[in-house]
Amino acid sequence: MGNPEIPDETEVAEMIQSLADWLSKQPHLPRIQDDKVLLRKFLVNCKYRVQKAKTKIDQYYSARTAHPEIYLNRDPTSAAIQTISELCPVFPLPRRTPRGELVFVARAEPQIEDIIPMDYLRYLTMVLDVLLLEEDKLDFLVVIDYRGYSFQHFLKFTTIAGLCTELMLEVYPGQYKGTHCVNVPPFIDSIVALLKRAVKPKLRDRVHVHTQLDTFHDVVGKDFLPSDLGGADGSIKELNDMYRKKVESYGDWLKSQENVRSNEELRPAASRDSMEMGIEGSFRRLRVD
Repeated sequence: MGNPEIPDETEVAEMIQSLADWLSKQPHLPRIQDDKVLLRKFLVNCKYRVQKAKTKIDQYYSARTAHPEIYLNRDPTSAAIQTISELCPVFPLPRRTPRGELVFVARAEPQIEDIIPMDYLRYLTMVLDVLLLEEDKLDFLVVIDYRGYSFQHFLKFTTIAGLCTELMLEVYPGQYKGTHCVNVPPFIDSIVALLKRAVKPKLRDRVHVHTQLDTFHDVVGKDFLPSDLGGADGSIKELNDMYRKKVESYGDWLKSQENVRSNEELRPAASRDSMEMGIEGSFRRLRVD
């Protein structure tokens, strides 16, 4: 028997055509209605909800207009991106969890003076775009390795925390399954406790602080993890270097996407009124499925 939550191919084709028809009537969005592979990815990662897929597509291309400081000058071979991608590893692991989730690993090296937060966000969008091109199912969880993390790191990354969350949870398709913090210094535990009070219960319950790697392994599994985190795969540095090379291989495509974005001057009034994200961002309205 098939999965009752997954429509059959005829229904999926009709949904994709519905998205294409809708896009053809949206003068402010890029002409992507013929890219059925991309439309399918948005549909699948929005749990086959056509209206949600429309909203996500709009958010994805509107974010590029709303945040040119992130989406322009995305040259993975530039000195700035080379530096930030080395000092602040952020990449999906080659293998998924036993439940089929993608795992993002994030860490920051001690050279705090060379870390530029906006460059980090620029590189993060490159990683996410490459992932969208290569993967069909984008359910994901985040693992933050705080080894070597200082209070100065916290102060610096606080400036982009809201926008980083918006990108991960609102702009890109995929189902967020949780964040796991490992190797945490004492001050992080206190900060996370404070932050949990400020977010919705559903989001709060998906943030986990592990004082021991054993409890982390009990929750997410072990073998697919980097060796630094007790797994059987390569080190975080080795895996990060591999993904950096992958992002570099998409350099021409990334540059070609700079003008593939919304034109807010052409946005219909009805769309502007109902837009969930809006050109000003949506951090205050973050939803978690």
